Amino acid sequence: MSTTFAGKLYDWLQSINAAECFDILQNADIDMELLVDLTEEDLRELGLSLGQRKRLQKGIEALRSGGQSGSGTSRAERRQLSFLFCDLVDSTVISQKMDAEDLASMQQAYHGLCSQIANRWGGRMLAQYGDGCMLVFGHPNVHENDAERAVRAGLELATAVPGAELAPGISLNCRIAIATGRVVIGDVTGGSDPNAVAGETPNLAARLQDIAKPGTVVIAESTMNLVKSAFNLDSRGAHKLKGYDQPVEAWTVTAAKDESDRVTGLGSDHHFVGRRVELELLQMQWEKALTGSMQIVTVSGEAGLGKSWLLSAFAQRVMVANEEMRRFRYFCVSFKTNSALHPFLAEIARSIGIVGSESAAQTRKRIEDWPGLKDIEISNASTLLAAQFGVQDNETRLALNAAQQKLAMFALLNEMLKKRAAAGPVLIELEDIHWADPTTLEFLSRLVTDPPKLPVMLVTTHRPDFELNWPALPWLTHVGLNRLSLGESIEIARLADGTHSIPEARLRDIIAKADGVPLFVEELTQTVAVLEGNNIGGAIRVPETLEASLMARLDRNAAAKSVAQIAATIGRKFRVSTLAAVAKKDPDTLAQLIQQLTHDRILEPVKNDPDSYIFRHALIQDAAYGSLLRSERKKLHARIADILAEENQHEAIIEPETLARHLAGAEMHLEAVGKLIEAGQNATSRAAQIEANNHFRSALDLLKRAPVGEVTTRLEATVNALLGQSLLATVGFAAPEVGEAFDRARHLSAEIGELPLLVSSLYGVSVVAASRGEREKTRELAEESIRLFGESDVPLFAMGSHFTNGLRHIFEGSLDEAEAALERALGYYSPELHGHSLQVYGDDLGSYALIYLLWIHALRGDFEKSLEYSQRSEELTKILGDRQVEIRTLGFAMSGFQMLGELEATEALADQVIAKAVEQCYPYWQAVGEVGKSWVLCHTGRSEEGLAKFDGALAFFDAIGQRTPMSLIRTYHAEALIAAGARAQAFSMLNEAIQTCESELDTLYLPELLRLKAETLLGDDNQKAVDLLNEAHALARSKSMAFFELRSAVSVCRIQAGGPGEEEAVIRLKEARAKIHAPQPFAVLNEADEILSSYPSSA
Repeated sequence: MSTTFAGKLYDWLQSINAAECFDILQNADIDMELLVDLTEEDLRELGLSLGQRKRLQKGIEALRSGGQSGSGTSRAERRQLSFLFCDLVDSTVISQKMDAEDLASMQQAYHGLCSQIANRWGGRMLAQYGDGCMLVFGHPNVHENDAERAVRAGLELATAVPGAELAPGISLNCRIAIATGRVVIGDVTGGSDPNAVAGETPNLAARLQDIAKPGTVVIAESTMNLVKSAFNLDSRGAHKLKGYDQPVEAWTVTAAKDESDRVTGLGSDHHFVGRRVELELLQMQWEKALTGSMQIVTVSGEAGLGKSWLLSAFAQRVMVANEEMRRFRYFCVSFKTNSALHPFLAEIARSIGIVGSESAAQTRKRIEDWPGLKDIEISNASTLLAAQFGVQDNETRLALNAAQQKLAMFALLNEMLKKRAAAGPVLIELEDIHWADPTTLEFLSRLVTDPPKLPVMLVTTHRPDFELNWPALPWLTHVGLNRLSLGESIEIARLADGTHSIPEARLRDIIAKADGVPLFVEELTQTVAVLEGNNIGGAIRVPETLEASLMARLDRNAAAKSVAQIAATIGRKFRVSTLAAVAKKDPDTLAQLIQQLTHDRILEPVKNDPDSYIFRHALIQDAAYGSLLRSERKKLHARIADILAEENQHEAIIEPETLARHLAGAEMHLEAVGKLIEAGQNATSRAAQIEANNHFRSALDLLKRAPVGEVTTRLEATVNALLGQSLLATVGFAAPEVGEAFDRARHLSAEIGELPLLVSSLYGVSVVAASRGEREKTRELAEESIRLFGESDVPLFAMGSHFTNGLRHIFEGSLDEAEAALERALGYYSPELHGHSLQVYGDDLGSYALIYLLWIHALRGDFEKSLEYSQRSEELTKILGDRQVEIRTLGFAMSGFQMLGELEATEALADQVIAKAVEQCYPYWQAVGEVGKSWVLCHTGRSEEGLAKFDGALAFFDAIGQRTPMSLIRTYHAEALIAAGARAQAFSMLNEAIQTCESELDTLYLPELLRLKAETLLGDDNQKAVDLLNEAHALARSKSMAFFELRSAVSVCRIQAGGPGEEEAVIRLKEARAKIHAPQPFAVLNEADEILSSYPSSA
């Protein structure tokens, strides 16, 4: 058969996913012309399996009807391919020695040899260049190990070319190089070249060939990463290649590894994650086997679920418990599906030491000397086994036909099993029997039906779409592997991320993409860890190590694959009605294709929703979507956007982010931004701030691609203001990214004169400046806000300006000015403005003003008035039903009880704040809650735990740059340290805090800082302590802070008791106590009353 006809046959077989049948058909002299005449009986006679016969019958029917079958199409798509470049050595010298016609004949034979070897390993000829050729692996059909197939083809070429007599008297040799990468292949321009390739990978293979030594195979790093577990490699170091700015790493392939030498997975720590139940089940069957009753276990699961890891973990366990146990491993491989008894013969060859380069006589001698055949009660056992390796001549030829020889081998394998079991318990692992050859499957079926009475356990693995058809028998157990739970996936990800370089947000993305498949978790984690280590961000894409296996599943049917690509563009989950509208296929055809994709375990129906399907794995969706050209994606997204907007009004309204994704894919960037703004505002209204942040950031990314103009500027200002507001609730008031967002919004809104945005952003930068303790900037911004909007006719604008002014005054300790400003802001507020306040300020300023006012009255000592504002605040919180308002109200209430010294109430509220903050993703308020909790712990004898929690909260505030109201938090920290007996540490911290108050905005709690510093000096320097208390008392009195005045007076009385300053101290305390109006007592007030009661004249 000519090479041309063979190539056509192979390409057709590839297109129907039956390339493994090529050798069988070629050896039977079947070409494309005879193919259409083949019957079911003919296919049986050829020895094809049921699945192979079915695929061929479908393909032949398509040929008979004049149609096409499979995915052999010239439509351009993105693919990960392996390119092999093979070039003859010294071709110029050879051409000078040969006649032109002889040279052409030799080149044709050389190309035919290359094509034949490529076909054998699942590749094909892509281009030929006289003395060189380019082979491609992974197109039109994908195998999950195309890179490995390319390297195996390369090793065979390196041997075959020098050994082939392609021209009389001419000795040939070749250099081979392989590179793997993503390219665009197919008819990109609509021309006539279906093999056109765009991408750097083929060029890299051609350049690497220049550095290959004659008779060797050199591979690029991209290929090395995919095949390093299958081959022995020698690093060639980095080489400067023509056309490449940076040196390129290369490796020489020295030999193929044995299947048993391949190392995969994370190691023993990984084996047990999420698989303890399955391990125990295997252990139970092993215990039965030890009694002399052979047990057979089949383990099924999708690729990547950890079948091999489970077997490895189990083998490690039983080897520790049974020193006399022996383990035998057998492997089925995808390119040996028609090699009879391959897994068993490969294991025997390993045991004997048979190598491919030795002579027949050497192989025969090894077999005859092999101890494994000693005492085997089968005549001519060595001759029988030698025949399986092609070693026989007229003298040793077996007098058995093919059927008899097969049965004799079955008997030999059984006898070998008995001999091995006689020496002790035997564990047999037979992996990937979905790739087993028919003879191996027949032997297994016989073994399963009638197992010998031996202490043997056979464990097989296979994928769930492989049908075993074994009967239910007492000694046969089936184990199905499921996906891992969320917690188990996280555990594996942490094991895989050895450098701990992956941020939590990226880790969550990995877990979502991996869908509980251990291999996916591992590969994604390791890929992202490398990117993070190199400071490379961006969306998580399908790792090269997984792409081929995912695409192999999609390539089984061209029409179904096209539907999968359209569905992937719609989304992970999609409605059939939407898919039908986009794909423009009749319902019956579409139903059949969806059924095919479901059968191939690409899709699965959504429970309780008959119109919806979902991709079984997010990575399969990514692979299908990633194979489309950008131009095709753009058209599909545009059509989907139209359908969602016009035909599915419900989804377009409820989920604007869905429509935004398709508008962005259609490169309608401004329209997409509008929908993302809507999505972010919807999320904000549900207090889903994390989701809101993500929507707003996505909008900013899209705006970078939008045309420059006023519309784009207005949208960018809007999104930055909204992002700043959303970030306030999540990362805190002082985080750098909050300030950056508001600064940008303020600049842009001033540039275009957009007043609502200017109000919003001016408020934002004011809050950030105050939170960062920037005194002068806060004053300037407050004054600017009053000047611009203090007398505005828009109540919302005026409210914001006066609130900002009040915020500035309260932290400066100017309570009268703060009260006036906040009361004026409150005068513009009504609950009906809540929604508008959220839109402009990202917060409800009415509830915020009430909280600060109740705090002001508490500091003045008017707790009756403070309680009135507290009740108003609680009532408003209930009316609004806003989670952000609720958690802030709880946080301030907790801090209030903390200030009063009420341990029980503080702890109860702290627990609520922490729980709600964790649930709603508010790290700022979680840290506030931890301050309250740790303070209680230190006052109740749990100092070590309390101080550790306090350190964590303070570290968070430091990380975001929070400086206000840190003077309050430092007072609580000092009290906690003093309660824990760490007075020296408290003294040092208070010194630093007091110095900070002198230079920054936050001076509100300076009297308390001075009082607590005095407390640290008691017993060591009482006079210095008294001086500090006098300073604290005078400062509190000057600022009308009666509560702090009371606290300093109580401390002075304790020090001066029985001393010369006692009388004056009591008078001060009496004056301070008279300023306190409280409807019920609290800790500090009780202490003051107790001191005064001991002085009757003061009562």
